[in-house]
Amino acid sequence: MGNGGGMGEKAKKKPGSDDTEALKLRIAELERTEDLLRRQLTELQKAEEDYVKGEEKLRNRVEELEQAEAEYRTTVDKLERQLASLESAEANYLKAEEALTDSERRHRETFENSPMGMYRTTPKGKVLMANPALLTMMGFSSFEEVADRDLEKEGHAPGHPRDDFKDRMEMQGEVHNFETAWIKKDGT
Repeated sequence: MGNGGGMGEKAKKKPGSDDTEALKLRIAELERTEDLLRRQLTELQKAEEDYVKGEEKLRNRVEELEQAEAEYRTTVDKLERQLASLESAEANYLKAEEALTDSERRHRETFENSPMGMYRTTPKGKVLMANPALLTMMGFSSFEEVADRDLEKEGHAPGHPRDDFKDRMEMQGEVHNFETAWIKKDGT
């Protein structure tokens, strides 16, 4: 009969010891499984906490972005209004510039084509402008000849001193309908 005529291995052990050993093994295996499940549960709980924290951070970030977007829209609206205002101001400026250019052109035409002699000087007597009628009346061939005159020292006829003009300018700030007499280039 096999093994020296004796009883088999199972026969050597106490009755129920196999069951106890198997039960101990099963309990140890269940304890390992329980420990593994507890570790996995702890990891899942930590992952859930991290997820909740991440979700909260994400919600906060979304709120920040929504607030930034609202501020951006407000800024864009404000800039669009300012741009419209600037465009309107530019259009008004261009109209004013055109009107000024037209006015300057009309003034220049009036000044140049007037049959009356007209001129403009500095307070110290330097001639800045003189129209063609004045040049013709005075016998000058160019503006430069008139501009070389110092009206503080020469050019006015006796009885028409420049000081009368200057006094009126100082008192009134402007002079209208003031006639003066100049000495012509030829001395007459």
